[in-house]
Amino acid sequence: MLMTNNPIPLNLVKVDTAKPEVLNIQVNPNIYRQQVLMHPDIIYAPAAARGFLINFHDQRFDIISDSIEGAQNFTKLWDKIQSNIPNNASKILVAENGQIFILQKIIVGNQKAPLVQQSSFFILIVAISAMMILAILLWFWRKRLNDQKKAE
Repeated sequence: MLMTNNPIPLNLVKVDTAKPEVLNIQVNPNIYRQQVLMHPDIIYAPAAARGFLINFHDQRFDIISDSIEGAQNFTKLWDKIQSNIPNNASKILVAENGQIFILQKIIVGNQKAPLVQQSSFFILIVAISAMMILAILLWFWRKRLNDQKKAE
């Protein structure tokens, strides 16, 4: 998730969803709260105040904060935390104190398709049925041989 160690030139523009920039910083308490509440097992919501979320997708970084202080924390903390972010992280939360929470990771590599396995119960029933049919056929065959011997 490393962008660069060089300073980032800052050009404030109005957000245009039709033409997004490489780095978009939004101060939107509603979206921020919604994103934080999506991960209650990882994030304690009151501790996430004045932090910021970083979403990486389509070669863009979207930074969402709940306040101006959170956006300022991004500019203060980014050079310190950038080297601590794993390369496969696609969504992280950085708390006001600089603590990093990985919320979503990019899955890298080829995964094999799962094999479709038959139910073992079905195979068991078929095997037992086949053995019963063989036993019945063997019984009839032996009975027929005994009947032939008695007839002679």
